[in-house]
Amino acid sequence: MKVKEILIKELNLTEKEFSLLADYAYCDRFNPNTQSVNEWQQRQLEAMMEEESMEAEYGESMWRPGDKNKLMNIFYR
Repeated sequence: MKVKEILIKELNLTEKEFSLLADYAYCDRFNPNTQSVNEWQQRQLEAMMEEESMEAEYGESMWRPGDKNKLMNIFYR
């Protein structure tokens, strides 16, 4: 199965939600041969925390308005 098919099926994503993951390259970080969807979700949450630190340090948002919450909802499914 392709990454897109796996993530959509396992997380019950809409096409729009998958596109959001793709916009920020989060889906590119998923390798179904080496990790489970749950492991991937946990790693993406950790990556978001690091990105939040960078955001606080530089004062610029790394996400478009509202996207951060949408992404977190996907990663917490």
